[in-house]
Amino acid sequence: MPTIKQIVVTVLIAVAGTIAAGIVGFLNEVYLEVSFDKLKEFRITDLSSWKLLGTSVKFNVERGSPEDFIAYWVDVDNGKPIVRRSHVAYQNFRGQSRVRGAIVDDDDKTSYALTGFYNNNRAMLAHRGPISGTGVYILDFFQLDSLATSLYAGYTIIEDQVGPGAGKIKLLRCPFVMLDETTASKKVASIDDAKKTFPLLNRGCTPFEMPTDVVKQ
Repeated sequence: MPTIKQIVVTVLIAVAGTIAAGIVGFLNEVYLEVSFDKLKEFRITDLSSWKLLGTSVKFNVERGSPEDFIAYWVDVDNGKPIVRRSHVAYQNFRGQSRVRGAIVDDDDKTSYALTGFYNNNRAMLAHRGPISGTGVYILDFFQLDSLATSLYAGYTIIEDQVGPGAGKIKLLRCPFVMLDETTASKKVASIDDAKKTFPLLNRGCTPFEMPTDVVKQ
């Protein structure tokens, strides 16, 4: 028969586990910013520096609001353009005009970490793949009376392998449209619907060239 001490320890462990899980869940939904206001010089061996550090540090914590979208975008498959569908879910930190979440491809369920900023006119986002792939999104904000909703549309600049299993990477600029999940499920539920609704998706990807003449030889 367990003793009172064993029961108390078991309860405390269970409570601690619940608190830890709650903290982890909370941290996944908040944005924490630590800044040091007016701290120009800091010396670890100088006591006065530590006093200045204590008075200059500022914390800004903001809880994000969850938002879900459906994205339709153009990709290249064996040299031919193809429209793909992805699910976008992120926390919107409105005070910072910042988002943080993930974009998941419907085909292979690959998840890409997503982050970025926005203003009243556009969003500038970036993703990082599970291995090494990166990409950016430059999207303008549109209000569409025909769909009774707003959406983001523009281009994504993504890395594309040249040939199967090839190590050479090229950059492509591809059309991209993102609208809220509720509207998409009712009015633009499939890729065929998206291609009919958004002419932008009927365009192919184009090469995106980075400068090569940065330094004079």
